Amino acid sequence: MLELTAYQRSRLAANEQVFWCGTTRPVARFAAWPLFVVIGVVVGAMFSPFLRVVWGLVRRDGTPTAVKIVFALFALPFVGVALGFLLSPLWHWIRTRGSVWVITDRRVIRFFGPFAKSWGYDKLFEYVEWSSAGHGCLDFAFSEHWDRRKGSGYMTTDCIENVRMEDVPFVKAAFQRLSECRRAGEAARQTEKMSGVAVV
Repeated sequence: MLELTAYQRSRLAANEQVFWCGTTRPVARFAAWPLFVVIGVVVGAMFSPFLRVVWGLVRRDGTPTAVKIVFALFALPFVGVALGFLLSPLWHWIRTRGSVWVITDRRVIRFFGPFAKSWGYDKLFEYVEWSSAGHGCLDFAFSEHWDRRKGSGYMTTDCIENVRMEDVPFVKAAFQRLSECRRAGEAARQTEKMSGVAVV
């Protein structure tokens, strides 16, 4: 199991117990890079006539500076879309390589550099689902959230992607222990409500 850094340990609670800590293989999305390159080239080709017109206006001496700026800014999103397709697998690879996953007795945490995102009991599935990711890896789906970036929104699944097969037994055991801790906490809260006595 991977050792936590001093910073990562500082983000844990005083009595928080770590069940598993590790990284995953950034292979699946990166292996699909040729497909993203093709999509990026197609998108760029679709808008290339428009971009050539814009570039001609920007370079023309008689075009007012304000018009040049407006047309240049208007062209940037199209260039950004094409570059986004080309570079998204690389960004996914960098993000996966730099991410550390931690499963404790209270939550699931993802560290990426100085940033950390955690999912507590209330965000976790009752039963963690896993499925083959190819390349000798498994994906562990443990939560989902409402993503409103597109229209009225849609449900997006949170998962630990591309877990190495040698780490799979430890990840399964960690999620099982986390579920047991959650059920124990829920049982303790139910007992507290029924008896009116605070449970420590």
